[in-house]
Amino acid sequence: LQGRMVRVTGTPHVVVPPLDADFNQQADTPLLTRHVAMFQWRELRLGDSVSYEMDWSDTPQDASRFQQMNGHMNPGPFPVQGQRFASERVQLDGFTLDAALLHALPGSEPVAPDMKALPGNLAASFSLHDGALVTSATPGDPRLGDLRVSWTEVPVQPVTVIARVDGDHLVAVPNADDGKGYEVNV
Repeated sequence: LQGRMVRVTGTPHVVVPPLDADFNQQADTPLLTRHVAMFQWRELRLGDSVSYEMDWSDTPQDASRFQQMNGHMNPGPFPVQGQRFASERVQLDGFTLDAALLHALPGSEPVAPDMKALPGNLAASFSLHDGALVTSATPGDPRLGDLRVSWTEVPVQPVTVIARVDGDHLVAVPNADDGKGYEVNV
């Protein structure tokens, strides 16, 4: 089968779970994603009307572009970034899935943070609220600059992968006509 395209169906087996080392969070999944949001001012425009509200946003809101900057300044860059963590090894029917195939696996489910696993400095800064870690002194009433960190995982589920065999790996075909060189379906 070396160098040939194959169709493999089954449920992937996560051999090495991905780890978010910053927060010491781990899940039995091919892909773990950290989401970060900050409580910030947002400018809302409707025709000529401009208003401001504070809300959670997953990107820094540049208040220097606001029509009325006074009283609506945001803290700036996030101290922690969102990030994806891929398993070092996921197998499907004896083949190890290449990184491109891992990132193509569909689906997303929330992962509850493990408070006991948090490093001491972060455990002192964050508390658990609605399935996420928050820096709010009063989690139900966040203040400007508070952070919310949560995780999602790609569920382990039956899939069909069409890819090229390279040793004991399934990989994308380089320079494929479709630009991908593989197919992943649930």
